[in-house]
Parts: sequence; C-alpha cells; structure tokens
Amino acid sequence: MLPLCEKLGINVNELLTGERIPDEDYKKKAEENIMNIMREKEESIRKIIISVVVCAITLLAGITLIIVAGSLEMETWLRAVLTAIGALVIIGGIAVAALEDMSAGTFECKYCKTRFVPTTMAYIAGPHTITKRKLTCPKCGKRSYCTRRLTH
Repeated sequence: MLPLCEKLGINVNELLTGERIPDEDYKKKAEENIMNIMREKEESIRKIIISVVVCAITLLAGITLIIVAGSLEMETWLRAVLTAIGALVIIGGIAVAALEDMSAGTFECKYCKTRFVPTTMAYIAGPHTITKRKLTCPKCGKRSYCTRRLTH
C-alpha cells in the first residue's frame, strides 16, 4: 500500500477511507481504520472457531449414528436409514463448516501477494493445511499453497 500511496500523493488512512482527510481529523480517522481492521480480524477468528465446532459436533453425531446402526440388533431397513442419516449429518456439517470457514478473511498468493476469496469449488477442491490452501491466483494464474489472511 505504501508505494501506491506515495504515487497517489496520499497517506494510508486516506487510501483506506477513500477520501481526503483534513489534518484535524487525521488521528480520529486513523483510530477508526485500526478499529475496523481489528473488528474484521475478530470476526474472521470467530467464523473459524464456529466452523471447527460445527464440524466436530456433526462428525461426532454422524459417527455415533453409524456406530449404533452397526452394533445394535435391528431390522436391516432401520440400519440402512440410520447409516444414511449419519452420512448426511457428516456431509452437511462439513459443508456448513467449509462455507463458514471460507468466508473468514482472504487467501494471499505467495508469488504476487494478491489477496482474494476463492470460489466455493476451488476452496472445497483445494488440498490444505491448517493455515494454507492450494489455490490458483486470479491475478497471476499460478497455483500454490496460498496463506490465509484474517483481514482483507
């Protein structure tokens, strides 16, 4: 951002707010910008925590249904129904967790440093670690393990 601000003849706070800031309002706008960034980061962390909790609860519930279906005496049709419900709970929980996690922040290309939000399919199909996901950058087109950033 600093090279861009230098070329435009503005400061970072003016870039973030999208307007010229008079000297007397500079400190107030700087504080507002910092607070907005902190709120955005906290919201992203909250979304990640929610996605982990949702995933854990649904995996536990789904696996429990499948174990019950396989270990207790019951009719075959009931066993099939419980197994299907267990599988649907697991798939649904993972989908909800992935959507919540996907909306938390952005990913940064390791080559051109562009920050972007991946498409749903790219997010789901991308192999990942806890903090990185293999994605194709929309700007440079290179595929790499992009780092999760909690702010835009």
